[in-house]
Amino acid sequence: MLILPLSDMHVDGTNYEIPSAGPASVIVIAGDIADGFHKASPWLLRVARKYHEKKVLFVLGNHCLSNLGMTIQESYEAYLELTEQCPNLHLLSSGVCGPRNEYLDEDAKVAFIGDTLWTNFSANGDPEYDMRYAQRLMIEYGWVYTNPATLLTPEVVWEMHEEMKLLLLERAAVLKAEGYKVVMAVHHGVHPLSENTNFMGKPSCAAYCSKVIPDEGNPNIDLVIHGHVHQFKEYFLGNTHVVHNPVCSGVPYPHKMTVEV
Repeated sequence: MLILPLSDMHVDGTNYEIPSAGPASVIVIAGDIADGFHKASPWLLRVARKYHEKKVLFVLGNHCLSNLGMTIQESYEAYLELTEQCPNLHLLSSGVCGPRNEYLDEDAKVAFIGDTLWTNFSANGDPEYDMRYAQRLMIEYGWVYTNPATLLTPEVVWEMHEEMKLLLLERAAVLKAEGYKVVMAVHHGVHPLSENTNFMGKPSCAAYCSKVIPDEGNPNIDLVIHGHVHQFKEYFLGNTHVVHNPVCSGVPYPHKMTVEV
């Protein structure tokens, strides 16, 4: 199976359009389409209708969830309802902020799972300091609501990361045992090798990547597609292939048209 991995189009600032999906049968969008549902949803529908013969799978990035007047749970509900308008459009969700949602290709025996994933702030060894740094830096702490009167906090992000990580890894093990190749699409980076080299070692790195996949890889996960870092990445951890193909302003497109699983 050939997959076109994309992320971080930020269409509200870039007007980005996919120039070609090439021979890929699946387009995976690893988050940050635009700031909030109302800006991201028209673009998703347009892509799904343009490439109606392909599956279009997406996860929600921190920018996708930045909605004044809409909580995280309400955002998940809105994006899930959006997929009902196009049968080839699928939201991937672990089950933490909404119902578990995945896509299984029974013919190719490939399973797609995913979610935002978030971060545990441990990249630099000082999570408490980096939580406070991220709270001043990242859009989610001023625009994402856990309820109508409460903004998201780093502590809640840490909790969501741990829950999403547990559910995704458990689900990957089940699907691998059932004979599927497993593709995990997430927004945040899954290993320090995904850190942006321009900021490596700085407090901001802890807001972007966590060590979810160990150095030796995860035998249950064949491919990880992530976003958020805004710098092309491709590497292997054991047999686990990791790809980040951002298409935001200033990042040339494409670094890699397709990946195979």
